[in-house]
Amino acid sequence: MIKEISLPLNDKKIKKYSYIKKPLARNGIYSFIIALIVLAATVATIYASARSAGGSSLVSGALGLCCMLYSLLGIFLALLSKKEAERNYILSYIGAAICLLVFLSWLILSAMGYMALNGA
Repeated sequence: MIKEISLPLNDKKIKKYSYIKKPLARNGIYSFIIALIVLAATVATIYASARSAGGSSLVSGALGLCCMLYSLLGIFLALLSKKEAERNYILSYIGAAICLLVFLSWLILSAMGYMALNGA
């Protein structure tokens, strides 16, 4: 958004740029919402597994896989939001960071579980 201001002393027009008034990227908002949902589901799954002393059910494994897939979707939407011109990308960056951390944590947890089952 550009505003032109004329000064009374020398009649020069100054252009002021406002970076705050840019609208948020639509896909960035979606990525952020997905990131919050995936983070809440991850925390709930880990809490339920810890309460049951590691004897979690098949539902928690399926929820973990869904969290991994939805976190990849959140990362994809965050990258897709960068194609929207003249937008504010702050929620895209936050959503991508949260989704990446959730994906990596589920990947590490899955690898630890696989190694524990195979005796490695």
